[in-house]
Amino acid sequence: HASVHRSQQITRGKYSKHKSIFDKAKNADKRCGGVLYTEFLASPPREELYPFEIFYLSDPPLWDESTVASHQYSTIGLYRSNTTFVVGDHVSVVIKMFDRKGRPRLTGGDRLKVWLKDMKFQHSIGANITDFNNGTYMATTVLPWAGTVRVMATLRQSREFFRTLAYVHRVFKCTTPFYGAYSNSQANESVPCSPFPVVPGYQKSELCNLTLENGSPWFCGRPSKRELNCSDYKLFSLSRLNITMPITPAEDELLKQGTRQNNFIPGNIILNVTATKSGLTRLPDPNVPCNKVSPRSTWHQSEPTGYFYHKVWKPFLCFVPDKVEQLDESCLRNVHMIFNGDSNSRYSYNRMKSKVQCTETVFGKHAQYYHAPKTCEKKLWNLSIQHLSHSSPFQAGWVSLLNSPGKVLGTVPSEGRYVINLHPFLHFTSHHISAYERYLRAVRDEIIRLLHRNPHVLIILRPPYVYVLGDAWAQQFTTLQKEIFMDLQDHIIYFPFWDITVASGDTGIHPQCNEHLSDVMFQFTCGRQQ
Repeated sequence: HASVHRSQQITRGKYSKHKSIFDKAKNADKRCGGVLYTEFLASPPREELYPFEIFYLSDPPLWDESTVASHQYSTIGLYRSNTTFVVGDHVSVVIKMFDRKGRPRLTGGDRLKVWLKDMKFQHSIGANITDFNNGTYMATTVLPWAGTVRVMATLRQSREFFRTLAYVHRVFKCTTPFYGAYSNSQANESVPCSPFPVVPGYQKSELCNLTLENGSPWFCGRPSKRELNCSDYKLFSLSRLNITMPITPAEDELLKQGTRQNNFIPGNIILNVTATKSGLTRLPDPNVPCNKVSPRSTWHQSEPTGYFYHKVWKPFLCFVPDKVEQLDESCLRNVHMIFNGDSNSRYSYNRMKSKVQCTETVFGKHAQYYHAPKTCEKKLWNLSIQHLSHSSPFQAGWVSLLNSPGKVLGTVPSEGRYVINLHPFLHFTSHHISAYERYLRAVRDEIIRLLHRNPHVLIILRPPYVYVLGDAWAQQFTTLQKEIFMDLQDHIIYFPFWDITVASGDTGIHPQCNEHLSDVMFQFTCGRQQ
């Protein structure tokens, strides 16, 4: 197996075809089929277990698939039998989970999603879920509009799925392997890489520590060719190979099934919501505009944090105009906006670009590549908009080094109006969660330095969102965000992306409401006193 994860010997010469390096590495993996290095498997990504790991890993491995939670056999019903409500009332539904043989579940730990949607208009709202840890769950929400409303519920992931994923991330550190490439005028070579200082087939003394370049921990096998050294690290790529893992057949099947889009729990709960005695057909909007609320208050919203009304997000915290897409030019004069994150950050960048008719410049050798750095300027307004992808781990084909937190935040000058939108999430979900924690701590350190240098910078942090292939640890990611940035809540606006995508029913990698949410986020910064 040494040939699998040792450096792949590539023909000497110029590094002209990145794909050939990846193909040779991929073919070697196919020959060997799995990662069997004892030291790698036995080295934990983090010595101490997270509380959620203790919870799920206390269960034994899964051998019998029939014991897993089943959406088909589970039931949903009103907490009380009344189906007629008044605007502003709260409603609760009870979900009882059963396994695949129709037996009652006696433990909690499953992930459910519940939302309400109007049967005639495009209104919807999410629900807050309580797990009673006995197979019973309660979802509660407010009814903010009058109409006929249907209750929707899905089983997102089962307890057994979480146990399997926690084990895989603990042992393998990731479910998506990465390769890195070294290159200079004399030679090139590809090697495996990881956010952890344990790489299959390499002793720790045989690793290149690329943390300084990446901004958060990143390690790659040291090149074996004498012409290359660690400073020749140029590119990286994810591997799309299936890894053979030491899990049971039932667990293997469960991981495959975990990517199903929507496992709806059967039920036909219809609610009739009438106007109040005073004639209100919708809860009144808050009086405070979103650019006047304190950043700290955005971190302490209870769910649901708002609702969609005619496809417009209405926060309970603050006021958003119905025509939220209209642009206030005065908000953008002498402003420099930075969108740092993944492709959803790029969507926000593109949304703003489409509204201001600026001149775009794409940097780097791969100018047409989605994740290439971009800047759009409108000199008449002294406005600049910039998109910068975050650093590794970043799941894409062969790309050059991306943007470390220091590169993004450390270059913001001490003067000027800067609005920085941060959204690191999806690309970290295939790795043990400690990789995300270390990245967030690197971001936090840079924010502290930035605020000391330029205290008038506005920062927006977007939390995880509902995504069928990658939201398993979303709640744990959110917990980390709130813990790590606790002392910076007066300086960072927290935008409730998860709750919004629950209410919208979105499950795609790029939520359909992305453009609208970009408009709503802008309401929190437009006209805000810096």
